[in-house]
Amino acid sequence: MAIDRLNFSSFNDKQIVQLLRAFGTGGLKNSEVETLSNKTLTAPVLNSATGTFTGTSSGDVDTDNYVINSKNVGAAGTGTVATEYGDGVKHSTLLTVAGVLPAITGDTAQGTGLLLYTFPATGTIVIHAATMSLSIQETESKINTDTPEVGLGTVIATGAVTGLDTPATFENVLLGTAAGDCDGTATVYAAIPTAAVPLVLAKGANLLHFNVADAFDAAAGGEAAAIVAGTVLIDWSVHVY
Repeated sequence: MAIDRLNFSSFNDKQIVQLLRAFGTGGLKNSEVETLSNKTLTAPVLNSATGTFTGTSSGDVDTDNYVINSKNVGAAGTGTVATEYGDGVKHSTLLTVAGVLPAITGDTAQGTGLLLYTFPATGTIVIHAATMSLSIQETESKINTDTPEVGLGTVIATGAVTGLDTPATFENVLLGTAAGDCDGTATVYAAIPTAAVPLVLAKGANLLHFNVADAFDAAAGGEAAAIVAGTVLIDWSVHVY
């Protein structure tokens, strides 16, 4: 049975599902599908040439057809913008980073880091994989040739350390690897968390940091505000209870 014209704006989600099950969608034209609304979609736009929808609200899809999500998401750190994809349980979070590291003294071994993301405290967090493309850009020509170990961890790096292996939480999301320099060269790296298994984090305050450790050049002096720039993609899920 073909449906000549429907506008679902006055129906709730359950009623929309019931109507679609009863009548099917075969009779709906592209222009009529465009009028569907279920409170999480805001004016999606149909591109008749490509047959795809675009939008910016939760439940819409972006120009690459990835579903935008706003349910059970976390919060980006200072200088970072989070773009959230998924369905509220399974997430792909793209972090666009333009942050500043704490001061590096330049005369001793030092661990430091930058908060990128705070996961939601609504349930158990499971991190499945991570991809990083981040650079460190010195601003005082002091540490530009240093090649620190960089990685992603749930605890921010601190102390007189030259690597991120102790404690393991400095690099439990993405194992540390040597940066090419601190002069703007991106470190591109992708992996499953430590031990090649998903990382399970108990319900509570769970954080993601970009961590850095090195025996920074003693002769060069300190670096007050090195810039971290690039992107991080985290595939994770949340089990709410």
